[in-house]
Amino acid sequence: MALLILPDGTFLENWPCDTLKDWQNAVEGYVQAIHLRNGDTMLVNEEGMVLNLPLNEYATSYGDNSHVIFGRALVLTPEEWEDANV
Repeated sequence: MALLILPDGTFLENWPCDTLKDWQNAVEGYVQAIHLRNGDTMLVNEEGMVLNLPLNEYATSYGDNSHVIFGRALVLTPEEWEDANV
């Protein structure tokens, strides 16, 4: 199960992540995948900045600061990414 990072700093473990619909529900919109150096994949709302979602400093830091994240972020392990029914 994936890790959901909310903009307020809340980390929710064991988030369901088996389908595209699960991913979209987690990030509250269309999904953009960001592949991280540690092998994980971070899914974010691809329209986060346009929709004026709150800055997610926690997800930005988790992702090596290579992308500024707005809104929720869902972090998948390599196994979760490969095994998803998408």
